[in-house]
Amino acid sequence: MDRIQQIIEDESSIAMRYQIATGVSFPPILPFQTIVQVPDVDADGKDVDLSQQSAVSKGLQSLGSALFQCPVKFRLSTENEDGGFVLPVDPVMSINQRNIIVRRNVAKSAMRGTIKERWSQDDYEINIAGVLMDDDNYMVEDYMAELRRYIEAKESIIITSNLLNNVFDITRICIESCNFPFTAGVENQAFSIKAYSDDIYTLLEEIDNV
Repeated sequence: MDRIQQIIEDESSIAMRYQIATGVSFPPILPFQTIVQVPDVDADGKDVDLSQQSAVSKGLQSLGSALFQCPVKFRLSTENEDGGFVLPVDPVMSINQRNIIVRRNVAKSAMRGTIKERWSQDDYEINIAGVLMDDDNYMVEDYMAELRRYIEAKESIIITSNLLNNVFDITRICIESCNFPFTAGVENQAFSIKAYSDDIYTLLEEIDNV
C-alpha cells in the first residue's frame, strides 16, 4: 500500500511542478473528471508492469479538474490542410474574453452609474500550455524546433481545435509570446503560449459609381 501511495504522490506532483514551471494557473473551462492512475497489483502484492500506464507519459490527466486537455494543430497559410504541426501531447487551454464598453457620465444626474453608449468585442485571449516529450519518432529538440517555426511566423496561425473552432468560432490566432521554462528531465520540455484570436477583415470596400 505504501508503494501505491508513493506512486500516486509522485504522479500528482506533476501538477505542482507544471504550475511552478509555467507560472500559469488555469481556470476551469469545461468539467473534466480527475483521473488518478493506480497500478494493478498481482496476487503477491507486486506491481504490474508500469510501462502499460501511458496516461502520465503521454498526457496530463493527473493535473486534475482545473484543466481541460484539447488536441491542437497549428498550420500556416502556405501549408496545405494535410500539413501543419500537431502537438504531440494534448495541451491545456484557457480562454478569456471581454467587451469594450464606452461609458459616459451625466453631470448632476440623479440616476446611479453611467450611460453605456457603445459595445464592441475585444479579442479572445488564449493561453495554451503543455509539454513536449521524446517519443519513438522525434526528440524533444525536434518538437521545440517545429513549434518555434510557428511562434516566429509573421502571420496569423490557422489553429484546429474542437474547443476553439466549434464553441468560440476561432480559427486563427496571433501568437504574442511563448515561454519555455525549466523542466525536470532531459526528455521533457514544458511550454506556454499567449495568443489572441484573429479574424479576416475587409478594410476597404469598393463603391460602385452611380
